[in-house]
Amino acid sequence: MKKRFTLSKSMVMLVTVSSMALLNSQAAISVEAESLDTNPVSILSAENFSFTATIIDSKGATLAGKSVVLTDITDGTPKEIKTLSSNEQGKALFTNLPLNRNISVSVDGKEKGYTFRTSQANSTLAASFTADGIGTGTPSYSTKPLVVAVSNQDAEPVANKEVVLKDRAGNIIDRVLSDEAGMARFTKNLLDGTFYVFYIDDKKMGETIPGINVRVAIDLSASTPAPATPITPSKATIPGHFSFTVTILGEDGKVIEGKNVSLSDITDGKEEVLKTGQSDSNGQVVFAELPLARNISVSIDGKAQGYTMRTDKDGQSKATAFYVSGTGSKLPIFTKIPATIYVVNEEAEGISGQTVTLFNTLGQKVAEMNSDEKGKVVFSDNLMEGTFYTIFVNGIKMDTITPGNSLSVALSSEQIKTAPKQPEETETPSNNEELPTSVSTETTSSEMTKKGEHESADSQKETKPSTQVANHPGQENKKVLPQTGEHKGLLASLIGFLLLVISSLIFFSKKSENN
Repeated sequence: MKKRFTLSKSMVMLVTVSSMALLNSQAAISVEAESLDTNPVSILSAENFSFTATIIDSKGATLAGKSVVLTDITDGTPKEIKTLSSNEQGKALFTNLPLNRNISVSVDGKEKGYTFRTSQANSTLAASFTADGIGTGTPSYSTKPLVVAVSNQDAEPVANKEVVLKDRAGNIIDRVLSDEAGMARFTKNLLDGTFYVFYIDDKKMGETIPGINVRVAIDLSASTPAPATPITPSKATIPGHFSFTVTILGEDGKVIEGKNVSLSDITDGKEEVLKTGQSDSNGQVVFAELPLARNISVSIDGKAQGYTMRTDKDGQSKATAFYVSGTGSKLPIFTKIPATIYVVNEEAEGISGQTVTLFNTLGQKVAEMNSDEKGKVVFSDNLMEGTFYTIFVNGIKMDTITPGNSLSVALSSEQIKTAPKQPEETETPSNNEELPTSVSTETTSSEMTKKGEHESADSQKETKPSTQVANHPGQENKKVLPQTGEHKGLLASLIGFLLLVISSLIFFSKKSENN
């Protein structure tokens, strides 16, 4: 009896162990699958960036062996990050720098007053710094141009104007004449991330770095000798006149009749009314025989518009539009003069497919177009002559422009909008199914529509970020489970099955013996 009880107990234990082995093998597989489904493994790129410091002497030659130290000053307590010595090319290349931190630079223990920061992973920044010593090499110059756009006080481009570019040590880098669009383009002997000072008529106008376009307005009348005593507009030293047309628009963009418009000469600091008028049925007031070389302001119903005009061109016709409270009666007379915008990258190359939008002073959208293959956009509809419009590219405010002018706007790499990638076809057709060589966009059959829906759904699955592993829900994840887990589950299942078979044989053998 005791022997039979012991044998029964052993059999129960054997069955229990085999069952647990089977359950454990299934549980192991289930856990692995759940882990991949709900918490996919991601292979993320390092969250850092690099920075190249080029060390040069006062003449622009590279210096080797200079100690360059980067310090984190974000939290107010300086913490040294890395120290390197410049190589034979005068460069110190720092990698794996932390994002979103304020980092300062010192060379041979001297702070350079330069701080940089970025939130863009895997980006590369650069700058040059001057140090003591006599350099021996030539630095690696930038491939990015530096562009200065020159215009007059009326925002009109100025051609054939000499712009002189100097480094901070006062060395002349180059001299360039502005083209017909007012652009002075510098491409020689520039270093990435380095600030250069530009001069016009021996006057410092500003600073900029390669890859960035800047705009500067100059007063062409400054070269005209000022009279010894103040004069009235009727005694202007420059002979000739010009005309000016004002259009009054309501908040709905339509013209308003009966608005009082006055022009005042404010050149000498004392406001003197020149002419007054009332807007007609087209919302316009035309002022003729206005004096040249005078600063003239505009008021509507006694309220200054913050707008000043001036010209020294005899016979010129100028115009602009102003928005006031109220609603108008009809659409205004739009100009036929276009406004041209070139969208370029940091290398001044045209970029296609960028969305360019114009807004008026009320913040209302006036026009919107995408740049062509050369980065060019030409707005020719719904614009008012002489009126300033704000330019937005991909939703980013860039500059202002008036009809009749052309302007170049530069986008940084993170501001450029890229075209969406077309989904790749991954399904293999059956033997009796052929892939279409071309599909018309006008196909309307239900079969093609359903097929398109399935392909679209599959495409969405396939266009997940490449940094994620096993990111497809459902049965597809089981195909990418780790192979080690599969072998372990199968082995446990086999052991459990063998234990059950052995216990069953022993049970039936004992039962037969007892009978």
